[in-house]
Amino acid sequence: MTRLIKYAFLLSTALALAACNETLEDIAPKAERQLPARVVQTMKAKGMSKTSPVMMRIFKEEGKLEVWKAKTNGRYDIIASYDICKWSGQLGPKFTEGDRQAPEGFYTVRPGQMNPKSSYYLAFNIGFPNAYDQANGRTGKHLMVHGACSSAGCYSMTDEQISEIYAFARDSFKGGQREFQVQAFPFRMTAENMVRYRSDPNYDFWKMLKEGYDHFELTKIPPKVDVCGKRYVFNREAVDGERLSPTAACPPMSQPESLLTAYRQYQAQYDIAFNKALKAQSTATRSETIAGHEEARLVADWSKRRARGEKVSRLPPNIPSPTAVAERLSRHRHLLLQQRLRPIRQSLPHAFRMRWKPLQASLNSSSRRKAPPQPWHRCRQKVPFRARHRDRIRVLNAQPPSRLRQRVARPLRCGAAFRTSSAADRDGCTADIRPQGAKLPLAGPESAQAPCRHAARRPALA
Repeated sequence: MTRLIKYAFLLSTALALAACNETLEDIAPKAERQLPARVVQTMKAKGMSKTSPVMMRIFKEEGKLEVWKAKTNGRYDIIASYDICKWSGQLGPKFTEGDRQAPEGFYTVRPGQMNPKSSYYLAFNIGFPNAYDQANGRTGKHLMVHGACSSAGCYSMTDEQISEIYAFARDSFKGGQREFQVQAFPFRMTAENMVRYRSDPNYDFWKMLKEGYDHFELTKIPPKVDVCGKRYVFNREAVDGERLSPTAACPPMSQPESLLTAYRQYQAQYDIAFNKALKAQSTATRSETIAGHEEARLVADWSKRRARGEKVSRLPPNIPSPTAVAERLSRHRHLLLQQRLRPIRQSLPHAFRMRWKPLQASLNSSSRRKAPPQPWHRCRQKVPFRARHRDRIRVLNAQPPSRLRQRVARPLRCGAAFRTSSAADRDGCTADIRPQGAKLPLAGPESAQAPCRHAARRPALA
């Protein structure tokens, strides 16, 4: 009897030690981890259930992945936004296997595409190539959203992020959703961004994606996506009920009248914003983009040679787009201008050299075809290098150097003449004279009629 008790004690000790050696993954598998309490509370506040349908949006340039969930009224609202840890390639679609491009377009994820045992922590296949990609001869496979923060054509997240994203999809499938949509865009399809990339070789493709983007912005419901004529079509039905073929021409199609009217109004507002952005000529920098099939083939060949162990360049090859070439030419002209202005600056008196930067910025802006300078810029360019001294008081431009602000300036005579050609220039050339220690803001037209103790006009120059 004593021996049996001893054996039972040893067996229970061994089982306890075995349990201690189990990992957290054995007790609670990573694919079954629940959403954090803060996320669940946010869902309740927005009128969403834990198992309501989801959809996802990806914006390459911003590096964002957004999760949207359906509310009780059927419309979707954003519930979470994550910073993409890594995505490979450049802006633009994926063309061929091995080009290291992350896909762009509209994709569908079903339960069979979820991978709870991925070597990249957790993952799901986004469904590349879809019907559009296949119709246009694009190749590739195993394009994922996964963890481990490592990418070669995929959208890679941190393990913590993919755990939450995976949980959103898992719970929606448990609630009865059969598939969810992943919309992958190069950037947010705003008028300003479309103007920035209007000369890019991928612009026509992005305009096609923008129609689906606009439909979701209007309705907050994932659009119905089909492919015909090797193009995406959104929220449309064939008039005679004919089945759409990705490679055949699109048959006569119809769209709900309410959606068509709302889309026309939305497009009219967009056209106004586009023309306004076009006139503004934004100088915001552009990200690198892929230059079509030719560059994709070069990168794919580079990837194969590197996989075989051949000696290749550190970075994959690329073909500069016309936009990138134009930017390089602009930078080259800017450097030439700087070289020509340098000896002029060195020959200026020290007092004027202190105020060189605003003038230099004005000259640079004119060389880049920006908006014309303000009146005080024009006035400054007309002032001779050596200003006349009167009563030992230097008449300064709108913002004098900090070392001169400490001087006490006595009031000047009112009504001094200007050496300018127009009334607009005279209004812009007033100098604000304040007591010691006071800031000297840029004077406007209203200061010309101010009392003498507050403002004085620039005296005539020699």
